[in-house]
Amino acid sequence: MTVMLDSNILFLAAASESEAFPLEVILSILVMVAALYVGFVVHAIVHEAGHLVAGKLSGYDFLSFRIFKIVFVKKDGKMQRKKYTVAGTGGQCLMSPPDYKDNNYPFVFYNLGGSLMNFALGAIFFVLMSVTSGYAATAFAGLGLVGAVIAAMNIIPMKIGGMPNDGYNTMLCVKNEGSRLALWVHLRYIVLLSQGVRVRDMPEDWFATIDANNISCPLSAMAAFMRYCYLTDIGTYAEACEYARYLLDNGEKLLEVQKNELRCELMFFELVGVCRMIEIEELYNDKLQKYVKATLTYMSRQRLMYAYNKFYLRDDAKAQKSLADFEKAASHTPFAGEIAGEREMLALATGR
Repeated sequence: MTVMLDSNILFLAAASESEAFPLEVILSILVMVAALYVGFVVHAIVHEAGHLVAGKLSGYDFLSFRIFKIVFVKKDGKMQRKKYTVAGTGGQCLMSPPDYKDNNYPFVFYNLGGSLMNFALGAIFFVLMSVTSGYAATAFAGLGLVGAVIAAMNIIPMKIGGMPNDGYNTMLCVKNEGSRLALWVHLRYIVLLSQGVRVRDMPEDWFATIDANNISCPLSAMAAFMRYCYLTDIGTYAEACEYARYLLDNGEKLLEVQKNELRCELMFFELVGVCRMIEIEELYNDKLQKYVKATLTYMSRQRLMYAYNKFYLRDDAKAQKSLADFEKAASHTPFAGEIAGEREMLALATGR
């Protein structure tokens, strides 16, 4: 009997030891997952902070700082909190570049500053990993790994989800003066929009010099899209639609987000114009519906949904909700210069 008891005790002790190992593994995995999640948020903030620091050191002026949907915008010397998102991005630090002189301006450090900050913080976490043990070392390993991955994904020239990363844009600017100028114009364009300046009131040569036949890279495609915005803001809607169709047919270098924006615009003008059901259904496919859903915080998107609900679905209740959502979007947008033009385009639908 005593032998049997001793054997059972030994068996139970062995079982407990065997169960302890999987528990340690499970806890380590949970710590790593938590570290990766926290690391993503931390490094997203650090990445944009890196652009901010690098920009200030390069002579740039602060404009806005966005993490996910929260945006802090400097306007009239004061910081304002807005709500905005850009599909496919986790954050963005926008700054006003120094003057464009001798076909150049400081852009390398500003563009790569985010990745360099991720590398630096990631290295610190790896050092902490090496001097700790247990769950702390696991957590620091996860935090360092996220930093290394985010830094590499942003500094090695590539497109992620069709979007050029910082390294890719930097490479284009180093190689091509046209790309360098296009990025500079885009940054100044965003600055003026944030200050409440309408696109039509910006320097005309920013848009007149764009050659739609030479969209050679994402930055020149961005400039071409800005020209479309200029054409709509000066009220030449027919020319703007023609230009949008041209870009969709010939702009192989356009980003998918730009193509979707142009499709949304063509759909809007179709809805407030002839309103051919077959044309609307062809434009508003599953892919565009997903994009629309992801960008409902835009004024232009609620403008589109008002027209869609009013003239395609013929649902007045949904149309009225879109009007309310338009006003909500207008109150949150960091780009005050878009509001007046968006209201004028909305009037094409409400006054129809």
